[in-house]
Amino acid sequence: MLPYLDRNFEAYASGQFFRRLHGTSGRETSERAGRGDGKALETFAEFGRHLGEAVKAICYAVDPEIILLGGSVSKSYRFFQAALWETFQGYAYSLAKERLKIEVSETENIAILGAAALYFDAARA
Repeated sequence: MLPYLDRNFEAYASGQFFRRLHGTSGRETSERAGRGDGKALETFAEFGRHLGEAVKAICYAVDPEIILLGGSVSKSYRFFQAALWETFQGYAYSLAKERLKIEVSETENIAILGAAALYFDAARA
């Protein structure tokens, strides 16, 4: 595991990563990666490794069948997908690893909608 990830996944596995560690935005990095910029592609690979560690932590805690990525950085999934899955290969449970799907949401504000759904589910219980 990367030594600093146990402190704050959001800082390294969200849009904050680009600003805090590389002084740029995810959108700008994505535009450069789309043009084949090597540094931007490596930045996304680094991001994918961080996100892969976060996915492993989530899977150890709750064993989901699917992880749905949202937010602006998720639109650049093609640039970090390989690094994410390469990192996830270190996950210990092979059946869960084979079953897991990671997809990108097409719905705007999916995080807010997910939080609202959890609230309403809890209210009904």
